[in-house]
Amino acid sequence: MITVWKNIIIRKTYVFIRKPIPVLNCGVQITFTDNNGIAIPGSNKEIFEAVSEKLNEGKIIAVKNTAGYLLLCDATNSNAVLELRNRKKRLTKPFAVLFNDTKQIENYLFCHKTEKNLLKSAQAPIVILPLKKQLDLAVEQIAPNMKTIGAMLPNSGMLYLISTSFHKPLIATSGNFNGSSIFSDENEAVKTLNPIADYYLHHDLEIQNSQDDSVIRFSRKNKQKIILRHARGFAPNLDFSFLENSSEKLLCLGAALKNTVTITPNHQVYMSEYIGNLLNYDTYKRFEKKIENYQRFFDFSPKTIICDQHPNYENNKIVNAFTTQDKTVKTIKIQHHEAHFAAILSEKKLWKKSKILGVIWDGAGFGSEKEIYGGEFFEYNYNLINRIGHLEYFSWILGDQMAQNPKISALSISKNNGYFHTFFNKNELKIYTKHIKNSSVKTSSIGRLIDAVAFTLGFDKPILFEGEAAIYLENLAQQAFNKSNVKVKDYLKDEKAGTVIPVKKLLLQIIKAVKNQVEPEIAALNFHYTLVKCIERAASLSKSKEIAFSGGVFQNSVLVDLIIDHLKPKYKLHFHEMLSPNDENISFGQLNHYLHLKN
Repeated sequence: MITVWKNIIIRKTYVFIRKPIPVLNCGVQITFTDNNGIAIPGSNKEIFEAVSEKLNEGKIIAVKNTAGYLLLCDATNSNAVLELRNRKKRLTKPFAVLFNDTKQIENYLFCHKTEKNLLKSAQAPIVILPLKKQLDLAVEQIAPNMKTIGAMLPNSGMLYLISTSFHKPLIATSGNFNGSSIFSDENEAVKTLNPIADYYLHHDLEIQNSQDDSVIRFSRKNKQKIILRHARGFAPNLDFSFLENSSEKLLCLGAALKNTVTITPNHQVYMSEYIGNLLNYDTYKRFEKKIENYQRFFDFSPKTIICDQHPNYENNKIVNAFTTQDKTVKTIKIQHHEAHFAAILSEKKLWKKSKILGVIWDGAGFGSEKEIYGGEFFEYNYNLINRIGHLEYFSWILGDQMAQNPKISALSISKNNGYFHTFFNKNELKIYTKHIKNSSVKTSSIGRLIDAVAFTLGFDKPILFEGEAAIYLENLAQQAFNKSNVKVKDYLKDEKAGTVIPVKKLLLQIIKAVKNQVEPEIAALNFHYTLVKCIERAASLSKSKEIAFSGGVFQNSVLVDLIIDHLKPKYKLHFHEMLSPNDENISFGQLNHYLHLKN
């Protein structure tokens, strides 16, 4: 079946629903071509048989789905998967796998009833599941060094017919080069994807709104829902966000990475799907087009534009276009981590409460001219947010290089500790030591702390995709967490409770564990547990009985499970369940910060 969009009116505005229409006899034209544009003739049935035949030969096929092109290949053919990796320039980031049905999924992966229901839902997202058996699946090529795989079921008639014809699991990844936007236009796709795809399967329906697949996981033990990507099937509707007391026309521009935009053209809030990294040219053009489409669809002209405080964010450039055109448009700037906190406060409807501790942990966000935030404690109290704690500051050097090379973070956090000197050549050490000593920019980034700990416990290579070192560390901790007889240790238990987490002392404890030959899995679990105890100490100091969590760090299943295990008996905990904890929620947080907060 091919999916099309149909509009219905609710509360005098639009929501979007999907109505499946059978391919056969509905007039939809399907064509199958090679990458020279030469059509392979046949009936619909013969075309899908030909697709199956080419997949069995190890070929890569670009398929026009309902929200954009997907690249498919045989997930049991290691050579085909490796060829897709090489052509797409996606060296280690995991691929999702398309299965025929949940029965086939359960041959390979553990799948809880909650996860099964979500896979079979109308939204049909990718769901991250623990690996059960390798069998004939090319696991090392699909998800190198991982213990999980992203599973999906056919979400359209096109994928259903391919899947049932081929029978075996299929790699299903976005039709793009690594880092760029998914393609939806046939001419653009053929022109750009030719270095990747051997064949193309097109239909003649126009895709107005390209979207990536949504991705969701559940924490392993407590089954806490964690949205990793909020996109196809979920966006742009927010069922929980109807504005009763505001008719102001607002445009919120979100973050530069994992971008979304949020608008209020009427009494309803619309948050876009995940758009991506705006440093990529194609993604930035998609961001601009998204805003233009919203303006046209809703007949919407914003009167207030809300953006991040960072002076050099790519998306803030669009502010000039609006303010030049209309001098009455006002601009509001909101701090990144306060926007995160506002997002969880609004999702959980906590604005009328007092004394809520906000734990906002991620990689980085602009704090001030000489400070990059990332490991923050806030307190919400009667429409006011105050920053009450953070990670101990350390030097931020070499910009993005630090986020891509964990050993630089380790050297900086340890204040040039000699333990790490052997991992650098003489010239490197001289340069980095000088930068650390002279750096005027300081950071409280827990993302870089996690990178440093991952490096210390064996992740001795550059980061090839965002979060790779964090996933490595989480996987280590999960192995220990799965064992019932492991006793966890707080590496900072002798520290006096305070508002600053001493990261150098924490990293030195990890070094000590390595020297004492503590298993890396145990040390990783103890690190996660220590973070939980830091949260508990902050809650005790602030006298808060409720804790709200936001930021990309809370995509970590082990950390979330440990928080629930150790803090739920004492505190009411609030995690994102309708939005992702990562930067996708920033635009929604910017909106609600503006609407609810005095500061």
